[in-house]
Amino acid sequence: MPKGVIDQVQSLQQVSHVSHALFQDGALVVRRVASEGPGDNAGIRRGDRITAIDDAPVHELAEFYRTLWGRGAAGITVRLSLLRQGEQHEVPIKTIDRYRYLKLETTY
Repeated sequence: MPKGVIDQVQSLQQVSHVSHALFQDGALVVRRVASEGPGDNAGIRRGDRITAIDDAPVHELAEFYRTLWGRGAAGITVRLSLLRQGEQHEVPIKTIDRYRYLKLETTY
């Protein structure tokens, strides 16, 4: 596989591991936070509504991931803007490589 393609595939492994979430009413609504994961460590809670990454608004799930992956490789810190019970919060969260977090072997 060409190096450029490998780099793109590897960049797709970066996740914030905030949780399992879904888009509802224009915001990413956190449904579950992985125990002892970066989201848990950053204080993300079930029901939080993520509205932006580093001040870049996100309006759909694909946009959330494109914005996240565009910030850099796993291990960087991004700032999530979120609404919690009607109050605005800014939460720094360190991204991780999901394969290492989940202890999965890559298939490429």
